Amino acid sequence: YFIKLNMRVMMKWHHTREYEYFIKDLKDFLKDDNYDFQKITHIIYSHSHIKGISKETVNDHLVSIKNSGAWQHTNPSYVEILHKGGINLMDI
Repeated sequence: YFIKLNMRVMMKWHHTREYEYFIKDLKDFLKDDNYDFQKITHIIYSHSHIKGISKETVNDHLVSIKNSGAWQHTNPSYVEILHKGGINLMDI
C-alpha cells in the first residue's frame, strides 16, 4: 500500500508540501480489514515540508498523526519522543 502511495506522491509532488495531503491515505491504511491496527495510537511521518499534528478517529479509536516536516526549503523541525509516550514537535 505504501508503495502505491509513494508512486502517487511522485506523480503529484507539488501537493505533498501540505500536511493534509497524507491524512486520508494514512487513515485508509489503518482501516485495512486484513490487519488489526487497533493498538496503534500514534503515527509519525515526514517529508511534506510543513509540520503538523492531527488527531483522527479511525475505527472508533483516536490516533495522533504527527508530521515532523522536512529540512529543505523550510524551517527545520523534528519530533521529540519523551519518556512515557510524550511527543513534541520541535523547531530547530
